[in-house]
Amino acid sequence: MSNNDLKAKTFVRDFLASTCGVTLREIESKPDEKSADFEMIDGSERILVAELKTLEYYPPSAATGWTMIREDEGGADGYRKYQGPARIADKIYDAYVQLSQYPHPWAVIIHNADYRINAGTFYAAFAENRVMDIDGRRLIIETARKIVLEKTRRARREIDLFIWIDQEDRQPRLVVWWQGPLGEGIGQKYFSAAAGEYKV
Repeated sequence: MSNNDLKAKTFVRDFLASTCGVTLREIESKPDEKSADFEMIDGSERILVAELKTLEYYPPSAATGWTMIREDEGGADGYRKYQGPARIADKIYDAYVQLSQYPHPWAVIIHNADYRINAGTFYAAFAENRVMDIDGRRLIIETARKIVLEKTRRARREIDLFIWIDQEDRQPRLVVWWQGPLGEGIGQKYFSAAAGEYKV
């Protein structure tokens, strides 16, 4: 396990304990097997199994798919096709594969350490489009349609709870989405006082 993974696990565990009173206990990993990261415990009862995925920040560069206009000691300018929803969908799908060996309920925790991505991008990984109001104009962004249809549709139906935690102290820092009555019950009981809630 990398140092970044350990930091992310510690941050998420401490953040949820302090904001929601939630206890996450690490699941012992077995050799040659991809195990989930946590089980959420209430007393001696396992409430759910959770997989943590981190969206890491990476600086713009040609190596990471950016078209660079300027790169010097003063900084860099570049552009690329927006990859936020696709990055999130990949993380969700990987988590879904890992969680599928456990009994329900399942949760995916997305720890966002990339300031260029926010909770709206997380929602876009589930919606076929994203509607934004910019200067009084309605803008519909459909870049996530293919991602939703190919990657997140099955996961969205089978994962009970999605938890978004932003590393930066910006709003919303914690958002919880659920699918179905099992996820809603857990979301309402353990997270609703601290989080923005959405049904996906």
